[in-house]
Amino acid sequence: YGVEREGGRKEDYTFSTLPEDEEEDVLEHLLAKFALTMMPAPSYTGKTHTAISMGLSLVTGEAWLGNFKVPEKVRVRYFVPELSAGRFKKFMCRIASPDVWKQHEEDFIVRPLDCDLLLLDSAGMIEKCRGFYVFLDTLGYFMGLDDNNSYIAAIEFAKRINHLIKEGCLGVCGLYHPPKYSKNKKETGNILT
Repeated sequence: YGVEREGGRKEDYTFSTLPEDEEEDVLEHLLAKFALTMMPAPSYTGKTHTAISMGLSLVTGEAWLGNFKVPEKVRVRYFVPELSAGRFKKFMCRIASPDVWKQHEEDFIVRPLDCDLLLLDSAGMIEKCRGFYVFLDTLGYFMGLDDNNSYIAAIEFAKRINHLIKEGCLGVCGLYHPPKYSKNKKETGNILT
């Protein structure tokens, strides 16, 4: 147990073979390394601006909001198939000046609406994500099924994320719109589902 197999992955563990430590977050307490982090919120509540700001911290190595540490700089790929390139650039300029972004151009790469959509399990997506921390804005474009709230869709999505990480992606932050019914206070008690 806990013995390495081909590709550097390990077999099952027992308690004694589990490591004592874990991977450090790429952004302390907020973005986990080699895992999926979800950022759910209704439309027009700042998810994209928050994610861009976090991504900038990852590439500069500066603490996010002056508080959440970045243990080491990482490169970022930001997939945003619902915004045009020009509109996304405006979002970026709200977070930092063009001079700041130009210093980190090779480390913060954007794939907006103007580019072809890559599916999570495609060879192109796997190659682009290798060695990068990835933002998917929003997850609905990458689920691969019509019903984003389906349990089956969620399992298939999780398998694709797992595969992406096994292939060398440093981690994924998925921005997510909660289902429309979650806005109905009578049905949900106003709890984010």
